[in-house]
Amino acid sequence: ASNPNTSVSVTNDGIYTFIWTVDNNGCTNTSQNQVSFYVQPVAGAGTDDAICSLSYNLQGSLTAGVGTWTGSGPGTVYFNGANNPLATVTVGTTGQYNLVWSVDNHGCTDADTVVLLLTQTPTSTFTADTINCSGGTSMITYTGLAAASATYTWSWDGGNAIPGTGAGPHVVSWTNTGVHAVSLTVSLNGCTSSPTSINLLNPEPMATSIV
Repeated sequence: ASNPNTSVSVTNDGIYTFIWTVDNNGCTNTSQNQVSFYVQPVAGAGTDDAICSLSYNLQGSLTAGVGTWTGSGPGTVYFNGANNPLATVTVGTTGQYNLVWSVDNHGCTDADTVVLLLTQTPTSTFTADTINCSGGTSMITYTGLAAASATYTWSWDGGNAIPGTGAGPHVVSWTNTGVHAVSLTVSLNGCTSSPTSINLLNPEPMATSIV
């Protein structure tokens, strides 16, 4: 190349040495220059998603260089390989997490963010006190695991429950005797527990006799 202002392209990353030689009727002089060539990386963090789990298999990608995952959200964030584009992330609590996949190729950088809604599926267990006398009450106490914003769906089998909605505790009674089923499912962010059901006996009134 005889143009001092020419452009150059290379096929691989690396440091290249270029020598410029000037010849004036056999009188020569040279100058050299080193130039570092590195591909601009492209980072891909994957598609935003929502699942019923506190762990997620990430789907990151990179075209060159080394990538690193970082994350933020309402709980702790742990990656089982922070430099692995396909790492598994595990978080400490239900919520929305912003995970950033940052790629560096010798100072040429790019980054992408994936937003994940990770939800621990609630559980629906509860306890119920025995009804000792006809028309008496039973204390219903939720003992499962759910976030404060979960939805509680109770079935009282015709009973009068106070307050009857939410986590409780609740007090329930029936006017009619016999066996009554109390059941519960709990849901959050589309993740629903398996149901729990407890049968309670409202006993017959005690017979009285007048002698």
